[in-house]
Amino acid sequence: MEEKYKIDVRIMQKTYPMMVTHQQEELYMRAQNEVNKLMKNLMSKHLDGYSTYDYFATAIILLAAENIKLRTSGELENDEIKKIQDLSSKIEKSFL
Repeated sequence: MEEKYKIDVRIMQKTYPMMVTHQQEELYMRAQNEVNKLMKNLMSKHLDGYSTYDYFATAIILLAAENIKLRTSGELENDEIKKIQDLSSKIEKSFL
C-alpha cells in the first residue's frame, strides 16, 4: 500500500491539509485549480446577498452535478458494453 503524506490545498486564500498518495497529488492540485477558477468565476458575478459561504455552496452543487452526470453516463456506457458482450457471447455459443 502506498504511503500517504500531507499536502496543502489552497482554496480562496485558505489552506486545507490533505493526506494523499504520490499518485493522488496531481489530482488534488488540479482539483484545487478547478475550484479556485470556479469560485473566481462565481464571485465575479457579484450576486446580491451572496456570502463566501453561498459561493462555496454553489460551487459544490455545480461540481457534484457534473460528477453525477459523468458517473451516470459511465454507467449507461457500461450497461451498453455489457449487453454487447452478452450478445457476442450468445453468438459465439451458437456457432460452437
